[in-house]
Amino acid sequence: MPPPVDRRDLRTLVRKIGASARPSQQREALTTLMHLVGANVDVADLLSAVAAAGAIPPLVKLLDPGADAGMHEMATVALVPLLQSAEDCAAAMPPLVQLLGRGSPDKVQSVAAAGLWSLADNPEFAPLIAAAVSSHCWYRCWGLYIKPACCGRQQGC
Repeated sequence: MPPPVDRRDLRTLVRKIGASARPSQQREALTTLMHLVGANVDVADLLSAVAAAGAIPPLVKLLDPGADAGMHEMATVALVPLLQSAEDCAAAMPPLVQLLGRGSPDKVQSVAAAGLWSLADNPEFAPLIAAAVSSHCWYRCWGLYIKPACCGRQQGC
């Protein structure tokens, strides 16, 4: 059982990953959050406390195309275990699926694919993932480019 985490400390940590933080401060806070969440992925109370501290919106924002690959990778690792509701999952799906695209480094694609794979185990999230993935003509999953049948274009997006 992990030691209790002060909710004020979590809010401070979340503020440091926000857009107004300096990049070095963001990276340090994101690393801390990633390790905290990753080490306690089975501790629902802790994950709920981190999500309640407001971590999900800034983590989703860090998945934007303008962030560097390292930030994408760390934000994905920290974000996926926090997605406990369909609303949060729906907000995170488009940027997570974007990370599967050809413009992302292989490591980022692998982390995003693994995150989506783990989320797909939840029957409530699977349709959200399918909807987000089907909006992209081509996507890469585990090293394969796949073209959904619903895509009418002949080339990749």
